[in-house]
Amino acid sequence: MNRREVQNNHQRGLRWLAQVVKTPLTMAIILAFLLLLSGCSRLTLFAVVNMSDKPLEVRYLMNGPNWPCGKPTITTISQLDADKPLQQEPALRYYDDPAGGMVELTLKPDEVLALTSMRSVENEQQESSEAGRFCVKEIELVGAHGEMKFQGTQAYQAFRVESWKTRKLTYR
Repeated sequence: MNRREVQNNHQRGLRWLAQVVKTPLTMAIILAFLLLLSGCSRLTLFAVVNMSDKPLEVRYLMNGPNWPCGKPTITTISQLDADKPLQQEPALRYYDDPAGGMVELTLKPDEVLALTSMRSVENEQQESSEAGRFCVKEIELVGAHGEMKFQGTQAYQAFRVESWKTRKLTYR
């Protein structure tokens, strides 16, 4: 095929596409398909928040080695609640067992552990599959006011939906 034939075929294809898109039914189908692709999930931050006046020990076991949740980062409550991107500092004060997937760290009062971000669904039917993909197998919070421990799907469910972009596990 020479260059002229390719151009003619290209122009015929564009004319055909222009005719198809002009029909209301076709446009509705294309728009519905694009909406399905764009609005099914969102990126959600999972955060552990220390609202107490004492330090909080946080221990969590990840689903496997090599940081499936990412390395821990710490920020403040005011930054978490702001409508701006988080300014996170790498949590340099943690102990980790990379082979076993265990991480231990201490949060000061009013600090937040930005544990992980993951694609979240917008309906309850898919939430159980999302819980199965959650990178935390077990999480334990130990502070002056008692302890909290969650395993399996409870670890995922312990993080309460605060907004479309944040799920929080809060210690008071």
